[in-house]
Amino acid sequence: MEREGAQKVLYLERKVFFVSMETLGNTAGIRVEEKKRGGYRSWIHLSSEMAFWVVDAMEEAMDTSSEKRRWARREGESSFLCEVRDNEAGRYFRISRVRRGDGPRSYALCIPNGDGNYYWGVLLKEMQRVLKENNQLLEDSLRKHLTDRTFRMFYQRQF
Repeated sequence: MEREGAQKVLYLERKVFFVSMETLGNTAGIRVEEKKRGGYRSWIHLSSEMAFWVVDAMEEAMDTSSEKRRWARREGESSFLCEVRDNEAGRYFRISRVRRGDGPRSYALCIPNGDGNYYWGVLLKEMQRVLKENNQLLEDSLRKHLTDRTFRMFYQRQF
């Protein structure tokens, strides 16, 4: 695992988030990490394709006219789910990943809403910044996994 560039620290309510570029093997993507009180950490590695998908889901979740509250997608042995949930503390955006293979493992991050989706917007902008700054690395990684036609359709839509 290799991390690229500096991490930006985002303080959202009582949680701290980090977004960084990460290369696992020959796959480039981003790592979104959450640190809670007491030092507990959780993170999700998103391939470049999944990172763009999460950005799209967050943008749609922030759209107040949208009724959609769940987005699901599969990539290899992993299933991803983004959803808007509510509890007594307020609304939050949950990104979860269930990985099959040697044994099921699950990972999840919960991003608080804030006033007027402010916190979602802060994290969304940071994810977009990391994706744009590492444009060439992500493009090369995507080309390895997608056909030329799919790559052009997918990648041109993102930038």
